[in-house]
Amino acid sequence: MLFKEFPLIHNCSFIQLEMVNQLSMLYTIHGMNKQLKPYLLIGHLDVVPVEQQNWEVDPFEGQIKDEFIYGRGTLDAKHIVMVIYIRNSNFLRINNYHLINNYHLFKIKGNF
Repeated sequence: MLFKEFPLIHNCSFIQLEMVNQLSMLYTIHGMNKQLKPYLLIGHLDVVPVEQQNWEVDPFEGQIKDEFIYGRGTLDAKHIVMVIYIRNSNFLRINNYHLINNYHLFKIKGNF
């Protein structure tokens, strides 16, 4: 899906894609000033199975307890990966590549 939806990113001469453990994707985006330190943007898109016995509340309920929300996805941020892809794609289309720094985007599939 990512290759189809973001062709500018995947067909760009200054963006390298490296597969890590056949699951995760590490993009290196080369900037113009090689003297500057690169930065890293990271996110994940996978969904991990629920082990119900490890939960004190129903993981699918979104329960508020002691001023905290308990449930699957309450701290998840999968939208960040999509925002990064969209931002990069728009940047390439509008600015015709004027990045200063190198940076890396690491899209992880699997558990830490």
